[in-house]
Amino acid sequence: MEKEPNPTLVILDGESFTVTKPKRLNFGMVLKSNDRPAYARLGEKQATLEEQLHTISLGMRGFPVARVLGSGEHGNEWYFIEEDLGSVSFHDAFANEYERTGMVSNETFSKFLTVLGRYLTAQYHPTNRTTISPRDFVDAAFPEHEVTGNYYRLGGDVDRYRAAIDQAVARLEGCPMGVLQFDLNPYNIVERGVIDFEMVGYGPLGYDAYFVSRWHRWFTNDKTSNYRMAYSLSDNQIAASDTIVDLLAREHNMPPPAKYHQEFALIKTAWGFSSHASIDDEPESKQAFYRYRFELLRQSVDAYLAGQPIDPLTFPDVHAA
Repeated sequence: MEKEPNPTLVILDGESFTVTKPKRLNFGMVLKSNDRPAYARLGEKQATLEEQLHTISLGMRGFPVARVLGSGEHGNEWYFIEEDLGSVSFHDAFANEYERTGMVSNETFSKFLTVLGRYLTAQYHPTNRTTISPRDFVDAAFPEHEVTGNYYRLGGDVDRYRAAIDQAVARLEGCPMGVLQFDLNPYNIVERGVIDFEMVGYGPLGYDAYFVSRWHRWFTNDKTSNYRMAYSLSDNQIAASDTIVDLLAREHNMPPPAKYHQEFALIKTAWGFSSHASIDDEPESKQAFYRYRFELLRQSVDAYLAGQPIDPLTFPDVHAA
């Protein structure tokens, strides 16, 4: 079967699907069924099958993920169909409320925290533990070459970057490890669960959930940018999220993720800058965003090595040189 370059409608095993996301962050596309409340993930065979198996495994361990309803081959690709957990992401819900009223309502944020609590309860469970090392986590999340090439091109000191990462890795020795979502954010959290596990992996438990309510602060407040911050959570809302992350960690006899705030902030910022592509090959709008993310990383490296706090809440005000 020859693949249509940019399809808008796809037939999977006789069922009609509309393409809702033609290109995902890593691979493949997302489709919505025209016949029932369901979505499909379609893409390169091995990667999509691995995501399907991860999703099934996570569900068996209590994570609030969609049930897989079916799967199969589509030409040279693989697809799997999963139940619809909600058509509006919390990112869109937050952004829509913020645009209308200048704030995110506590009612909507409370629903978000309910899903986060369910996710953390499963993540912190002893059956989710693994023996992966902090170095393995960092290498899997963002291989060094996906950072250092562009970091050097933009004038960064690669030796200082490596020194900061090495110190963070050493500091994370002994931190409980398990399954997490490298890109957990309100885009992939809906009212009935968590979706899009294309970037599932292993690492420090709580790393992903700790920053999920600060995730929007890795975006600029520059109104001319295509990558500007879409909403702002209040200090009280962020504190409420921190309380849940901390409380559930203590209930499972784990150190609170806030203990590793500096390490997590540095690593999250490096991950946010990492890329498979050279910055020189990107369109100007994205190059500008990478220059902003570079400045976040450069300042985070300097702060970490100096023992100074890294505060993501200040990131939107940072301006690229």
